[in-house]
Amino acid sequence: MATTAPTEPSIRTFAFVVDGEVVGTLTIPAEAPNSERLWAGLSSDPKVIESTSTPGVQYGWTWDGTSFNQGV
Repeated sequence: MATTAPTEPSIRTFAFVVDGEVVGTLTIPAEAPNSERLWAGLSSDPKVIESTSTPGVQYGWTWDGTSFNQGV
């Protein structure tokens, strides 16, 4: 009897938790740009930092603990 390998979900939902309380959720479908990168990042206990005051922050930039720095 043949078995099939488990398939990756086509959509994933992440809960944002602060002090044990869910404060929001984010659903990312597989069709979204960079979905696999986002899924991996959000599955790794990320730090979420507001970047409103630094327009243009995107993939490749870094955070030094106090400010965002443009990537190479």
